[in-house]
This record gives sequence, C-alpha cells and structure tokens, in this order.
Amino acid sequence: MKKGFTLMELLIVMVIVTVLVTIAVPKYKGAMERGRGLQAIASVQALSDNLNAIYVMNDNTYGSDSQLTALPGRTKELGGNTKTDLFTYTIEVKTPGTISVTGERKNLGSSGYKIIFLNQNGELTYRCCTGYQPYCKLLGASKAINVQPIGECWSFQ
Repeated sequence: MKKGFTLMELLIVMVIVTVLVTIAVPKYKGAMERGRGLQAIASVQALSDNLNAIYVMNDNTYGSDSQLTALPGRTKELGGNTKTDLFTYTIEVKTPGTISVTGERKNLGSSGYKIIFLNQNGELTYRCCTGYQPYCKLLGASKAINVQPIGECWSFQ
C-alpha cells in the first residue's frame, strides 16, 4: 500500500482552504477598520472633552484660533509605527462659541471618512461621520438630518 495523498484529496483541501480564506479576509479587514475608527472616535471624544474644559476654565470662551494653535494635539497624527498616517486631527473655530474637532481617515483609495465632534458653548452637541458611507456604517453610524454648520452627516448610535 502506498502512503501519501491522492490528487483528488489535495484538490479538495485546496478548495476548502480557498473558501475559508475568501470568507475570512474581508471580515478581518472590516474588523480592523472598525477598530481604527473606534480608536479615532475615542481620540476625538477626548480632545473634544478637553476643549470643553478649556471653554469652562477660560470664562466661557474658546479663545481665538491662534490660541488653539498652541494646544498640544491640535494637529496630531495617529498610527504609531504604521507605514501610513491613519487619522489627522484638526480643531477649527467655526464661530466664537462653536468649535469643531475632526478626525479624518485617509489612504483608503479614493474614499475616506471624517469623524466630527461639534462643540458649542462648552458642551458636546453633536458627533457625526461623513464621507464614504460603508465606512461610516461600519462604525455604527446611521442617516441623520442636516445639522448646521456641518451639513448632512451620519450620526453615531
């Protein structure tokens, strides 16, 4: 009796492995993107909370855009030792009592998304996801009404 595998057995194993890889790789990529997005939501939330504390400590004012430029983390790259910058965080004064904190995800081909926290008068008033809708849905966003001054966006549930 010869030892070893027949050609048919090897082909069946190869087909099974191919099917498993075809199913697993997209799920893995989706889970990784969701993890990165949730990390960005947490980072933007922390930055937003810090700005609200600054608002309260500075006699109910965010100050000018030039004062915010000096804040640590005003424009901050997230990604550590990765080869690409995953998120860029920016702070923008919309009006004297309103400030926007945005985490923007790039390097997704022609698509990407933004996570936006809009602070007004020292309180978190709205957060949303704009851009490529499948990524926003992946983060648990759902369609939301128009919100000024952001425009149409997706709110997180």
